[in-house]
Amino acid sequence: SRVMPFGQVVGYVTQNRRLFIAHFFGFALLAVPITTTLIWVHVYFTRVHGFEPAAAALQLGTILIFASPAGVYFGGWLVDLLQRRGYPDATFRVGIGVGVVLLPLSYLATTTTDAQMALWLFGPFVFTASVSIAAAPLFAALQSLKTFWASPPCCPKRRSIRGGRTPPPRPAF
Repeated sequence: SRVMPFGQVVGYVTQNRRLFIAHFFGFALLAVPITTTLIWVHVYFTRVHGFEPAAAALQLGTILIFASPAGVYFGGWLVDLLQRRGYPDATFRVGIGVGVVLLPLSYLATTTTDAQMALWLFGPFVFTASVSIAAAPLFAALQSLKTFWASPPCCPKRRSIRGGRTPPPRPAF
């Protein structure tokens, strides 16, 4: 198999920079809620809601142990479902949907004055924040772009000996 020259890869990325910027910044921002949960929420529950440190750790640890893996698996399942239904941009749709759902959950979970309500809201918050983890991988999202693979910038449409379309060369990175 041929390897696509690095210069052509750079050219393609440059041509589609809006897509790449949206992808990298969007999924990077989707990592903020789960990172915040891991770093800041324990302190939030102890300082703002008066939990004892051990009680906060037990409650939040339980939420993380169950809701986070469930969210990751659900995210992967949802991407697969959307792709089977004909959405080649399923990973982006899931990422955008997660962002839309996280906005009110983030606000409600961090502004409620009721400690038990905040704790109950962090379950769906962690689940939803974890959904995008399955949708974020670079190659799952970017290699599914049919516009690139249908007619890559490196080579014209070619036919194989068997009459089918020959695959494009692999990127050099």
